[in-house]
Amino acid sequence: MKPLLGLLNHELNAHLQVIDHPSFNQMFTGFSVKYQTAVFVKVFAATRVEKFAMERSVNQQLSDRVLTSWRLADGRAVLVMQDLDLTPLPALTPALVTQMGRTLCQFHQTVQLATGPVAPNDRFIRTADRLARLHECAGYPRWQRYYNWFMDYRVQLNSALLRQPVVSLHGDFGVRNCRYCDGRLILIDFERVKPGIAQEDVVKFFQQDLNGRSDLIQAFWNGYGASAVLDRLAVAWLDFDCALGIMTYVQQRPDPAFETVGQRLIGAVNRMVAGQK
Repeated sequence: MKPLLGLLNHELNAHLQVIDHPSFNQMFTGFSVKYQTAVFVKVFAATRVEKFAMERSVNQQLSDRVLTSWRLADGRAVLVMQDLDLTPLPALTPALVTQMGRTLCQFHQTVQLATGPVAPNDRFIRTADRLARLHECAGYPRWQRYYNWFMDYRVQLNSALLRQPVVSLHGDFGVRNCRYCDGRLILIDFERVKPGIAQEDVVKFFQQDLNGRSDLIQAFWNGYGASAVLDRLAVAWLDFDCALGIMTYVQQRPDPAFETVGQRLIGAVNRMVAGQK
């Protein structure tokens, strides 16, 4: 079998360059003679074809940039899209964060998913699965105690989560997945899109990109619009679930700065649990 780059160049009649970026996917860019345009190629491992399908589906809903896709003999999935001239965001200001809030709100309300909403019980199972994957970590016994504590308040959590409207979450919202394109703020990278409640999409963003700054968080909600307020228990649960997601990620791809965000969220959970005892 030809190396991947050779296969892609042959299929697209292109001279692609590898994009060196920390990711579970392989990415390439270059000019395709076949499509007479610059292309962005994203190759998903055979174990990540559901993410490939989501990335393709959401892009097809939002634009006409998807050119083609196919599966390789080894099960990997190839998605070819028109490349965009994207500009990273400048330093965050309240006005820019407000604009990010408007953009995310529009995404939440526009994208339609074939799957149904996630029931609270499914959320608990997902979090338990994340926790199980962390059983060899030094913090596991403490995180298990937190999970058990939340389960003591399961009925209250169910009630709080069910009161929230279900939207299409981006799944990895933050500065790195926001870009300017032709002067317009857009979102990119849709492989983690899923149903959920709006607050789930901003836990990591508030801590990682906004550093917990209350003025910027308020600016975001000013742009997003009215959103139902979650009680402290539900907020702590979302913090906990997000922290475990970060910890499972850094076990596979070490990232000290990102791990610090997870530890900060765990600290908030610890304060909540300690305050209730």
